Amino acid sequence: MKRTYRNIEFTEDGIFYNCSDKNLLRDVQTVFFQTKTLQSMYDRIDYFVDHRDDLLEIQELNNSAIHSTYEQQNYPLD
Repeated sequence: MKRTYRNIEFTEDGIFYNCSDKNLLRDVQTVFFQTKTLQSMYDRIDYFVDHRDDLLEIQELNNSAIHSTYEQQNYPLD
């Protein structure tokens, strides 16, 4: 069953609530998450929406660290 919370789509499969909303998860390394309760899904969606700037900053720092490590180890970069 499809559901929506804060304009974010997620599904319920009878056991879990599943979210892979591309707009919500755009530019972060998470592509899918799952919760056991509806309230937990609401909490996770709230977190991704309310902390988007922080998550993007963390992602940028992570990408920079990976790039630096690859350069130091002489690994090829794409």
